[in-house]
Amino acid sequence: MRPFAVLALAALALAAQTAAPKYTFEVASVKPLDPADPSIAGPGPRATGMASPVGGDPVHVSLPHVTLLGVLSQAYGVAPRLVECPDWMRTQFYIINAKVPDDAPKGHIPEMLQSLLADRFHMAVHWETKEETGFALSVGKGGPKLKKSDIPEDEVSTKRSSFFNTSGHLTFKATTMDQFASSLSVDMGKQVANKTDLSGVYDITMDAAPDSMPGLPSFGSHADSPLPSIFTALHQLGLNLEPQKISVKRLIVDSADKVPTGN
Repeated sequence: MRPFAVLALAALALAAQTAAPKYTFEVASVKPLDPADPSIAGPGPRATGMASPVGGDPVHVSLPHVTLLGVLSQAYGVAPRLVECPDWMRTQFYIINAKVPDDAPKGHIPEMLQSLLADRFHMAVHWETKEETGFALSVGKGGPKLKKSDIPEDEVSTKRSSFFNTSGHLTFKATTMDQFASSLSVDMGKQVANKTDLSGVYDITMDAAPDSMPGLPSFGSHADSPLPSIFTALHQLGLNLEPQKISVKRLIVDSADKVPTGN
């Protein structure tokens, strides 16, 4: 055998030995919901289909009233707007309950959700990065006028929050600039890239005219809002939001079954 072939085989063997183990749920129940189910079609608040974040060291994972778009978002850590999938993945609801293996370390729930999607829905996905028109969030010439959060570092993940009301008042507690840019992406309906180079977490309060944020749902006309535009509101915080071509990474669903395999 040629020397370079021996080296290649050795490298492959080493990679196999050092590859991270693939964790899966010990057992999982996946049940489609009838569209007429009162829990999703009743008179109360409608389910969003999004999966709640799973933190800590859970023994069980329960995802009621989720769509596959919601599960994908949690499994791959991607905003729903950056997932390209068939329309039924946004409207078909499921109830998912799963048992986490006793020996599974913390932090592997997303990996287990990925395995569940592949095993039960035969889902195949890939990533694509393209240049698209979006916005760049940067620091203005006078520097940032932001308040550092006083929430202890070990409590940030549980006390982080964001709030928006229909008149245009926005608050963010314990947010990083990456998370703030992600929230602005929803508001603007286009991807916002964090170009601030600011670290740490901040408490941000701002008021901006809803009509200046095209990504928000329409709550009636706010054309006569006395509030400044989102661009002016950010400028008052020492930040700039400017149109720019940016790289946007999207998760593409290649194939998936609507009906999961049996429990």
